Amino acid sequence: NAVVPANIIASANPAANVPGGIAGSYWGNTIPGPFTSSAADGCLTFVFRSDGLVQNAGWVANVTCAPPPTCRNPTTITTNTLTSNSVVLNWTQPTNPDSSVASTWQVVALPCGSPAPVGNPTTGVIFNNVTSNPFTLTGLTPATCYTIYIRAICSVSDSSTWASATNITTLVAPPVCGGNFVDAGGTNAAYPANSNVTTIICPTTPGDLVTVTFTSFDTEATWDGLYVYNGNAVVPANIIASANPAANVPGGIAGSYWGTTIPGPFTSSDTNGCLTFVFRSDGSVQNAGWVANVFCAPDADKILLVAFVDANNNGIKDTEEELFPNGSFLYQQNNNGTDIIGYSPSGQFALYDTNPANTYNFSYQIQPEYAAYYNSGSTNYTNMSIPVGSGTQFLYFPVTLTQSYNDVTVSIAPLNVPRPGFTYVNKITYKNLGVSETGGTITFVKPPQINTLTVSQAGTTTNTTGFTYNFTNLLPNETRTFNVTMTVPLVPIVNINELLTATVSISAPANDIDLTNNSNSNTQIVVNSFDPNDKMESRGKTIPFNQFTQDDYFFYTIRFQNLGTADAIDVRIEDVLNAKIDETSVLMVSSSHNYTMKRINNILVWDFKNIYLSPSIINDAGSKGYVQFKVKLKPGFQAGDIIPNNASIYFDSNPAIVTATFNSKFTVPLGITTFDDNSLVLYPNPASNLIQIEFQGLL
Repeated sequence: NAVVPANIIASANPAANVPGGIAGSYWGNTIPGPFTSSAADGCLTFVFRSDGLVQNAGWVANVTCAPPPTCRNPTTITTNTLTSNSVVLNWTQPTNPDSSVASTWQVVALPCGSPAPVGNPTTGVIFNNVTSNPFTLTGLTPATCYTIYIRAICSVSDSSTWASATNITTLVAPPVCGGNFVDAGGTNAAYPANSNVTTIICPTTPGDLVTVTFTSFDTEATWDGLYVYNGNAVVPANIIASANPAANVPGGIAGSYWGTTIPGPFTSSDTNGCLTFVFRSDGSVQNAGWVANVFCAPDADKILLVAFVDANNNGIKDTEEELFPNGSFLYQQNNNGTDIIGYSPSGQFALYDTNPANTYNFSYQIQPEYAAYYNSGSTNYTNMSIPVGSGTQFLYFPVTLTQSYNDVTVSIAPLNVPRPGFTYVNKITYKNLGVSETGGTITFVKPPQINTLTVSQAGTTTNTTGFTYNFTNLLPNETRTFNVTMTVPLVPIVNINELLTATVSISAPANDIDLTNNSNSNTQIVVNSFDPNDKMESRGKTIPFNQFTQDDYFFYTIRFQNLGTADAIDVRIEDVLNAKIDETSVLMVSSSHNYTMKRINNILVWDFKNIYLSPSIINDAGSKGYVQFKVKLKPGFQAGDIIPNNASIYFDSNPAIVTATFNSKFTVPLGITTFDDNSLVLYPNPASNLIQIEFQGLL
């Protein structure tokens, strides 16, 4: 008998233009109701509001009054756990006047806006003789709006009036092999605001791999992002990341795909063949979303090596157990005595071979930094082959944690080179290598020549030397990134060949086991023009000999860019390390895309399978990639030594692009007071217009 918002018997209509702006009114020429009071006073209250323009015929209704039914109708109906074909219903069943309580109900789901049935329903999704509360209503159609009605059945001849639940819209059906993957708005509507939707796509046939190929893509750039993970779970280490920073995407994680550039295609390389997608949107602009095709097919014949943390020590990889990335797979072909080292940042490594006569021996080794905290046991496989038609063979290497530890790391990757009057970008990558969630502070110190910089990460605090950033909730094995864009002043404020050095550090959690990876510096040379396929070392071309020790690392970055006219499906990088470099010390630092790396003596090979690198004429940012690794030198290096290095980059089956050789030279400090004639070298001899003078053998 009053206007109480909680008691509204609402339609599915929005507020639209009805004066007062309240949703749930009835309009048009569809007859609503009937309506029966379930209030204690037996009353119904009607409120009619109209605007000042068009007036229609109105309505005529019959009013009847009768004693309340002896079987009370359900109240406080709620819905939860919505899927593509079901919803869970909860309700309260009042006590009847005779003190009995109904324990059987009838449930029907009708198209949105349908009136309550008269008597027994004959259409819709109908469930009779429901005896459980809560109740899972199944058999619904994906991406469909329903109005759900419930009534109590007290006896064969006595039932309550129909009570209406809130309207629900079922989710889009999970993608399956041979089907489509679309956003939650479907193909004809925008995706919802404030989305946080996880979609897992797995093959129906064991051994198959899922491939998702997008045919359209449109999300609000920098605000609404789609994340892609290799496998059947959201594992930070398994993200198939874009080059995009976190920007404004809810959650603050870099690597999502946004805008109108079609990403992918994406093919799983996980043991389960699955891909996981996470979409997050803000509350403002909603775009059309995406449509993608889902394919499932067997991979080429291969052996997949899998290292995992065996939490329950049963020697079997259980579903919830995580992959272990801090080690390498060792294998030999045909017992030839040459060990090949295979590494992947995900903890699994694929070996392909079309010759079934070849045999392999496999073992596993933990990186020295973590050998005190894990035990890899003695798992070995011998004389393994890859017969034709065998599909994927899985070989598992269990690793057990022996004691807890903390370890965080940070690095700088140069994404392009500094040129006077232009901007250049440094990518900051930080990772939790420990076994517990952590937080801390990142401190960035810019080159002193730089006055203007912007940071893609929200929440930074600028200062006169750069900025600081406080991070929280960094999960074990989680990697986060952001970009620092700096503007290079014009000549003569900055001159060609001048060095610009940036440094970054991360505060260590208590008992951090490796403080050497808590800071990193990067020195870049100011140039006039540049080749996008290059290799460089972080200290620049000259290194003071008295500032480098046997325990220090070289940090190499190899950059590549697709300058062709079509996507590069695969990219391969080969690097032959100089004889003065200790090849056994190679450690990966970061990369732009997922990869596997193998080492054969001093030869390093990175494979980017199914990278689908865009051509620069279509998407400049998406056409670039890099790998960054660190190595130590062998004992015996001395002042005057030059360490040359270059790399060969292969785009699909095209000939190699060989980078210019980067020479790192150890220089002697100035201030030499005495030397003999054997210490001075002039070259070339003879010379026409240029000579170089060097001091050798002086410390």
